[in-house]
Amino acid sequence: MSKKTKYYLLFILISVTILTKIFTPKIFYIGGGSCYQGITAFIIHFFLLLCTILNVLAIILLSLSKIGVSKTFNIIAIAIWSLGMIIHSLDQTITDGLIVISYFTPFLIVSILIFLMIKKINKLEL
Repeated sequence: MSKKTKYYLLFILISVTILTKIFTPKIFYIGGGSCYQGITAFIIHFFLLLCTILNVLAIILLSLSKIGVSKTFNIIAIAIWSLGMIIHSLDQTITDGLIVISYFTPFLIVSILIFLMIKKINKLEL
């Protein structure tokens, strides 16, 4: 993987992570009832950080030619973020469900883009 591609992926990942953190929908801050308001947003932000770290490690390991480990980290990040999207969109009204899906989608797209880059590099090395 060229340095330019690696930096481009890292830039997109960090940018989408920051935007996802900043533009968290209000429904996550009021979710959880009166005693637990904000806990949903806290949990989502924790998993956002975890998935970001996994994707950054995947990119770094990909540049070190550790394709298998890189693919594993990326798949774990995609699975965690997809599971979060499914869990949070199930018990919502249609409007809130669309807000949840539009919130989770950009980070999921970037994670899938990283996965596709890993597959592309894996095919090139075979």
